[in-house]
Amino acid sequence: MKPTDTVLVTAVYHPNPGYEKEFLSLWNAKIKPLAIKHGATWASIYHNEETEEFLSSSHWKNKQDAEKLLENSSYKKALRELNKLSLIPPSKAVYDFLREAA
Repeated sequence: MKPTDTVLVTAVYHPNPGYEKEFLSLWNAKIKPLAIKHGATWASIYHNEETEEFLSSSHWKNKQDAEKLLENSSYKKALRELNKLSLIPPSKAVYDFLREAA
């Protein structure tokens, strides 16, 4: 595997005030395991407590595996649940940009 073959997918989330713990729990219980199951070599989330933003990132061996996750029905369902807890959910435009940039 060459370094140029890998893909890093990131997203910034802004949970509703007071829902940060629920948001993090849901991400760890559903989003992360789905990413790993579908080929991510790792998936993590960082909580910036000053801004209450969450930055998620996942590393993939190739673009195709990352795209398969984005189209997976279980992932879409989990993402809808996560977005209900968010002030500003990541938009599809962000994912489309990430696909093109990868």
